Amino acid sequence: GWTDLLAGWRYVRTHVHIGVTALVKGLGQLGSVDVLAAVYARRVFPLDADGGAALGLMLAFMGVGTVLGPLLGDRLHDGSARSLQRWIAGGYALSASGWLLVGLAPSLPVALAGWVLRGMGGSINWTYSDVLLQLKVPNHVLGRVYALDLAFFTLVASLGVWSNSLLLDRPAADPRQVAVWLAAAALAALAAWATALRVTGGPASAGQAASGRAAPG
Repeated sequence: GWTDLLAGWRYVRTHVHIGVTALVKGLGQLGSVDVLAAVYARRVFPLDADGGAALGLMLAFMGVGTVLGPLLGDRLHDGSARSLQRWIAGGYALSASGWLLVGLAPSLPVALAGWVLRGMGGSINWTYSDVLLQLKVPNHVLGRVYALDLAFFTLVASLGVWSNSLLLDRPAADPRQVAVWLAAAALAALAAWATALRVTGGPASAGQAASGRAAPG
């Protein structure tokens, strides 16, 4: 409830690096996948009268990317918090690449590759930001920080759906241009993340337990 949300806010005010990590999911929702995919399926690459077949393919390939992202990352990162934070930067880069590929795609197969990249980036950032919070936040406030984390995610996701829908409802709206704008937004999120890491200092080692939590035996 509101009590947990406010408690989480008080905690991140004095632990800024935690607050930055709690923003990762939300910053990845600056563009609505569902809205743009639905419009693309109907206006850009329709396979049938209502675009249902193309929409199904786009969401399926997005799902493939969502599964592949953390699986690939887990094989390549070294398990440290620093490595996870670098992978979050890579997740934003993958999301930007995916949106750009969708925006410039000359054909549906190329667009589907873009959706895979977008899915990979989003799932990497969702998964690894969760892991970082678990590593860094003491148990007695972890739930409250997650409340703040999900509240920000919900707010930005709602604004993303609203703003994307508003843009695409205009008669002259170009879905490709919107996808390119979303690529730029993902790059802006990447820049914000990199800047925040420099300002708040280096991450703690993943091998260190958060204060108030017992280290694994």
